[in-house]
Amino acid sequence: MMNRVHEHRRPFCRGVTLLELMVAIAVSGLIVTIVYTSWAFISRHTASNKKQTQFRVETENAARRILSQIRRSSRVLYFDETSVAFITPSSGDTGRYVYDGETLLYNGDSLSFLSADIFVTDFLVEKEEEDDLTATSDILLKVYFRFEDNRGNESIFELQTMAHYSQEVADEFNMGFW
Repeated sequence: MMNRVHEHRRPFCRGVTLLELMVAIAVSGLIVTIVYTSWAFISRHTASNKKQTQFRVETENAARRILSQIRRSSRVLYFDETSVAFITPSSGDTGRYVYDGETLLYNGDSLSFLSADIFVTDFLVEKEEEDDLTATSDILLKVYFRFEDNRGNESIFELQTMAHYSQEVADEFNMGFW
């Protein structure tokens, strides 16, 4: 009887055939390929979204910083479609943003608070029209910004702010400065 029990167990202790081994390797390779491809796709997508988000945040902060300087200034001295001059809130000096069709400059220098790969591709300043009944020494300025970078990202902002402005001061500034 003992011999029969041992004979019965032997078929369960058999090895792996070459065909089974090849199938196991192929299935394992397929699983590894799927996992790697998924991981690579997710990594690229995450990195791309992170760069787009970083671009959007940086450009929005830049636009709001420029507008904040204008809003907090004691007086806007001059503005036209592509430039605005004002008394800076921090030092009382004159600050001036000028867009030359390619670059937005602050007092003749490139913007130090923007990354080197981000460009201002459009800048426009407009005065919101007001009627005679609500006219004051303050004006409502609309400022348009378009930013682009080397990766094809683009941000467009249209922001508004109230500013202290006097046409007489603007005329004097225009005559003396230009």
